[in-house]
Amino acid sequence: MLYIQNPASRSAVSFEGKVRALPLDADYIAFGWRQDIFENPEIQNAYYATWGEKLKVPDTIEEMVIVGERLNGRHDFNNDGEMVSFYMFVLIL
Repeated sequence: MLYIQNPASRSAVSFEGKVRALPLDADYIAFGWRQDIFENPEIQNAYYATWGEKLKVPDTIEEMVIVGERLNGRHDFNNDGEMVSFYMFVLIL
């Protein structure tokens, strides 16, 4: 999933209401994340059990850091039997 804050940049790279590219020459912040992680019931339940909060896509950079640190190394995100340490967000400034 990709979220582009600047409406003009979003419009320039959208077709039929869907973002089809990344704007390369614009004043914007783009934020991407692995949607499958945030929609996974097992991960949602484990997150709530551990942190007492519902897992949701962060609204701020500060929330992104917190959620990323909480999830990092705690789940087998690629189903290979090993806990994965990686970042599930992409922030382009």
